Amino acid sequence: MFNLGLSEMVVIAVIALIFIGPKQLPDLARALGRFINEMKRSSNSLTAEFREVTDKVDEEIRKTTSEIASEKGPENVSKKDEKPS
Repeated sequence: MFNLGLSEMVVIAVIALIFIGPKQLPDLARALGRFINEMKRSSNSLTAEFREVTDKVDEEIRKTTSEIASEKGPENVSKKDEKPS
């Protein structure tokens, strides 16, 4: 995600240990983990809703296209009106 190597994570952990202290570090890590987990859930939910809306729009476009094609008749449908395979 952030493209951090092992050495960078060790440096961050040592700095956190110095500034935060050994007593508060587990609580901070737990809170950070919960926050990241909640952000992932929110992101997945938003992605699912977006996908659902785009699927509905795609279905409406397909219906409209097929209605137009049926009104024109098969002999009057040009190649650009057809759906690519």
